Amino acid sequence: MSENQPERKRGGLGPVRWIILIVAVCVFCYSGYRLYVIFSGYKAASDEYSSLADDFTSPVAANGKAAGEKGSAAAVSKGADAADANENGSSVKTAAVSDSSESEAVSSGSVADSAPLEAELTESKADLVIPEIPVIEKEEEHYLVEDAEPPLTVNFKQLQAINPDIVGWLYVDAQNNISYPILRGEDNEMYLHQTFRKQYLFAGSIFEDYHNNTDFADPNTVIYGHNMKDGSMFGTLKNMNDQEKYDANPYFWILTPEGNYRYHIFAIFTTGADSDTYTLYYQNGPEFLKWEEKMQSQSNVKNEVPLAKSDKAVILSTCTSDSSVRCVVIGKCVSSDRPQRKQAAALTTVKPEE
Repeated sequence: MSENQPERKRGGLGPVRWIILIVAVCVFCYSGYRLYVIFSGYKAASDEYSSLADDFTSPVAANGKAAGEKGSAAAVSKGADAADANENGSSVKTAAVSDSSESEAVSSGSVADSAPLEAELTESKADLVIPEIPVIEKEEEHYLVEDAEPPLTVNFKQLQAINPDIVGWLYVDAQNNISYPILRGEDNEMYLHQTFRKQYLFAGSIFEDYHNNTDFADPNTVIYGHNMKDGSMFGTLKNMNDQEKYDANPYFWILTPEGNYRYHIFAIFTTGADSDTYTLYYQNGPEFLKWEEKMQSQSNVKNEVPLAKSDKAVILSTCTSDSSVRCVVIGKCVSSDRPQRKQAAALTTVKPEE
């Protein structure tokens, strides 16, 4: 450096650089905080719900007495409804004579007693005059009954003692980690980030749209859940969007204090948050059937589930990585113990929750 050239002083960071540094540190800290909230929310959700099924539910024995009794009733109902389902027109012929009680009487007797009893039955049948049953012309409400024993029982007395807003329990056969109580709040914000114990949790709860009745007897009912990255809540619902997995087990259950309802999935797809998928119907009829058929036509999984204007459908809805798109799984009730509607209201279009 020349002797005549003044020495330049090395100063610190200028004010602009300080501002940029402070902003960068703030962004870093905020991002770290958000990650902490997200992952702590995952852990809290896991801790909150991990023992829930163990505390309030119990698996149903595969060959229990209750299962056998219900299965017999379901078989009778299934046979009757299968006969109806085979008739695709509006006219149905009904004619049946049952000999089941007589057969049971024969099988319950000893070998020595069976011959006289059969002779007696033959005589009585010969004298029996079977009246001609008229053909009944009516519009038939076809629906397929595919009864099965529910996978678990739920202690609703204990659950509703904790929170009376619990209206049912959801269990998805193909995604058995989806096993949660269903809540219904005074609006759709109440349980968006609140547990069934009414404690804050980002993962929130599985909850029913507040426009729906609590008996699941509306023509279609919406149930929401967060798409959690750790797979909790409705985080694995998108896995149903696969033909092989669907074919392996296309069912889910809603268990309630009034009855256990099995649903056969007939549509799985992604849709806009403001699409007509979220149009709620409070009266069954031709318009509702058109809605069902449209949903089935949009499905990513192919199926031939028969639809009827008398169906009771449930929509399982969750968000995706795109805030304007939702993933939905739609099933119709195929239990012989179908929910009965207790009250009616008007047609309403709802906005799906995050």
